[in-house]
Amino acid sequence: MTARKEKSRLGEMLLQAGLISKNQLNLSLANQREWGGKIGTILVNMGFIKEEKLAQFLSHQLNIPSIDISSIRIKRETVKLIPKEMAEKYMLIPVAHQLRKGVTTILLAMSDPLDLRAIDEIQFSTNIKVKAGIAPEGAIWRAIQIHYYDNKSISPKLNTTKDPIKINISEVDEKLEIFRGREETPVSNHDDETFADLLVEIRAFRNLLVRKGVMSSEEFLSEIDKIRNQ
Repeated sequence: MTARKEKSRLGEMLLQAGLISKNQLNLSLANQREWGGKIGTILVNMGFIKEEKLAQFLSHQLNIPSIDISSIRIKRETVKLIPKEMAEKYMLIPVAHQLRKGVTTILLAMSDPLDLRAIDEIQFSTNIKVKAGIAPEGAIWRAIQIHYYDNKSISPKLNTTKDPIKINISEVDEKLEIFRGREETPVSNHDDETFADLLVEIRAFRNLLVRKGVMSSEEFLSEIDKIRNQ
């Protein structure tokens, strides 16, 4: 499946869920054909859907935890585990980590939690196990400015009315919603095949090829890039 088809599919999923109109989808696709970019980002920039609602929708569709960065007090030692260059490159922010039996696991709030290249690069370069969650791109950008650049002019918008959420990473897979005060739950289209199952299958296939010496992880990722650019 090409990248354009995947992006178009997201638009169709949002349309079927009643979160955007047919006219809004057509306008966004026309914008994408003219200027490029991700359909989700285009929809947000054109004011057709809010970032938070898009993140919640994708969380349910992909079976990936959605993360409200404003409800989490991120520790300095957690931020230091991921270089700022990598955070900016892939638009992500580390929000929690734990060390268990000599293995460090980190939870990342990502604008694109299906970015296998980003996850693999982080795991290979840091030797840290990654768990991915989704968060609005704007919230991630603000967090990067605050935690990596100590930018005092950017408001963290931390919810101070309650104690910050304490995340137990081992429970993240079971607790998909790391949100405060959600007003609504996006409609999930159960007839659509979710990307989550496909992601597991791709990783299993890649690991098998690498273990058998058929190809390296770098060769596998390079082939993915070639297919995306077809």
